[in-house]
Amino acid sequence: MRELKQFHHLGIAVKDVESAISSLKVSFGEAVHEVSPVVFDPLQDARLLMIELGGLRLELVEGKPVESFIKRGQNIYHVCFTVQSLEKTIKSLSSETIMVSPPTPALLFGGKRVAFLYLKSLGLVELLEE
Repeated sequence: MRELKQFHHLGIAVKDVESAISSLKVSFGEAVHEVSPVVFDPLQDARLLMIELGGLRLELVEGKPVESFIKRGQNIYHVCFTVQSLEKTIKSLSSETIMVSPPTPALLFGGKRVAFLYLKSLGLVELLEE
């Protein structure tokens, strides 16, 4: 994946965004900074919130896409990298990559396009176009 620019955030599956942010603030106090308001993205069918915790960006994800993760007790949902071109990056990936969600605009990122891929080595990967 030579087209990757840099790590952007880690997606965290939560049952309820507000409860998760409250719990994080109890645990980590002022180290938790909300970077965005909670938004509902109808294309992803999810409620989303971006926070920063100790310099690490976390996207809290609530809704249908993460229900199976939560049932398994799994919190880490995806890793996200920025890319210059979604099409070029997707094309450069190996044949072991499975397209989960093609490029679509993401409300949380001001309409910038994202794509979700499954890679055997990393699991679910979100690509965010710059």
